[in-house]
Amino acid sequence: MALTGSLTEELASGTYRRPVLIEPGSDEPRVPFLIADAIDPAFAAFADRFADPSFSRFRPLPVRCADLGTGHVCGIDGIVFTGGRIVRETTTNLCPWKDVEGFESYQSEVSVCFRNDLRFFRKVIAGEFLVGFTSTWPNYAHWMKECVPRLVTFMLLRMHRRGLKLVLPPFSVGSFHQATLDLLGISEEWIYRMQPRCVVTFENLTAAFGIDIIDVSPLMARAGWLIRSAHAVRHSIEDRGDLRRIYLHRGSAQVRQVENFDVCRPLIESAGFVIENFDDMPLHDQIARMRSASCLVAEHGAGLANMLFCEPGTPVAELFSPATVQPAFWSLASRCGLPFGFMVGDPVDDVPSWNGNYVLDPAKLQAVLTVVAAAERRH
Repeated sequence: MALTGSLTEELASGTYRRPVLIEPGSDEPRVPFLIADAIDPAFAAFADRFADPSFSRFRPLPVRCADLGTGHVCGIDGIVFTGGRIVRETTTNLCPWKDVEGFESYQSEVSVCFRNDLRFFRKVIAGEFLVGFTSTWPNYAHWMKECVPRLVTFMLLRMHRRGLKLVLPPFSVGSFHQATLDLLGISEEWIYRMQPRCVVTFENLTAAFGIDIIDVSPLMARAGWLIRSAHAVRHSIEDRGDLRRIYLHRGSAQVRQVENFDVCRPLIESAGFVIENFDDMPLHDQIARMRSASCLVAEHGAGLANMLFCEPGTPVAELFSPATVQPAFWSLASRCGLPFGFMVGDPVDDVPSWNGNYVLDPAKLQAVLTVVAAAERRH
């Protein structure tokens, strides 16, 4: 099925009913770097963003919702189509997931080839619904940066549209997805759960746009405050303890490992940092760690999205492999009021790949630890 329209463009032209402004865009500046490193543009696809002076400010990209009228959602992929055509923005970054995706192939924002074994639910689901997820929802960082702003959008809209419900995939008990819903106070009775490879038609479907993973939605700061506040209330009897310097290690990750981590460990610990690994840690424990962080140094990966739960003013430094240098977490830090810096590791292979391992220069790492610790939050 070809894509013939953009929600962004058609909302501006008045094609859709009841457009709602959720968050106005602004050209506020990104935070200046606490510490920075040289980036090799031969390896890093996003190197130009760091060198471009105009990128030091956010694009004024507002978050809006559009009422599509009768619309269809495809399985757990988040693909939306209405009037016989797909909403282009829902195909930006489709992600196959455990062989249950509803598509065979796609070209981002161009076309989608659906599977021929899709099931169509014949009954039209009555009521008002907001699509609360994208195809990348299984990934922790994408869930936080792409789906959580949609959950906040739902909460804001529901203040005025009390019958509004969410369209979401099924989540396992104890998952970070379900824990997020619980902290935001989104109850199961407000949710319609999609099933893999099943197309469902909704009487009145709403979609949100203007949520960009690189620029990061301005709703992220509000999301972080809501989740931190809910966590603080639920765990008020627990002492957060003293503030701690945290180094976030990727631990058992199969890709993008720091190969000389054993060499770096003594430097990290002697600088007063506690080494944390969030693999398999429940979300509420991850939030507790971040709320108590006086500063954070982290290897690039999904776990760095947890800076969302740091208190404003907590300095953050990101450690990149040569190929993974990209500005998404710089954007998130800026949205959340966190000073930010970065370091780039050295390649292990002659031609670094996105998921390739890397090594950290101990002297450069020592400088990063020193700068971040000097800027740490005191209370």
